[in-house]
Amino acid sequence: MMFEEQEYATDAIPSPPRDKENAKMRPEKNGEMPKGEDESEFSFEYGNSHKDKRQVINIMQISRSPYLHIGTTYNINYSTSKSKKYKVIETEKMKELKNCNKPVVENDIDIVCGHIGKRYMETFVELDFTRSYIEQQKLRFHDDVPGLIRWLLVDWMQHKGRTKATVEVLANALWKSNQKEALKIWSEQYDDIHN
Repeated sequence: MMFEEQEYATDAIPSPPRDKENAKMRPEKNGEMPKGEDESEFSFEYGNSHKDKRQVINIMQISRSPYLHIGTTYNINYSTSKSKKYKVIETEKMKELKNCNKPVVENDIDIVCGHIGKRYMETFVELDFTRSYIEQQKLRFHDDVPGLIRWLLVDWMQHKGRTKATVEVLANALWKSNQKEALKIWSEQYDDIHN
């Protein structure tokens, strides 16, 4: 039998122990407290106002629930409207890659795929993939975006061949799709991986 892991969140508080003494604390159906010998023990106040000073410890054992959260969750946005964006300035080496007719090799993909950011879809549209094809592959890879990016780059390189899958085409696609940081890192390491 297989179990699926799912995300659960709750703000529920565990109920107190259910024993015979707690049963007599509950009101009757008509809203009145039951009549008994020790009526002075009952109190409708919360906290430590009960004359009965027993301590109750609730233990919850939870296993195989990596996304379970008990308690309050706070989401804090640290960004401001006037945040400065890091601007990548085009270097001579980046310009050189944008005009290089050499074929893209596996080592190039190893560097580039790790630095393509969230807007990867625009990059692959620039490389002549259709959005529907990218979405299909996205479903195949579930949440593994780095694996998806690597697979799409290899797919592009194999289908275009050595004459069309060139450094120039990939560098220009990265530049046009605003993946300038990936292009910068690739340009800095290009000579090392090709020597």
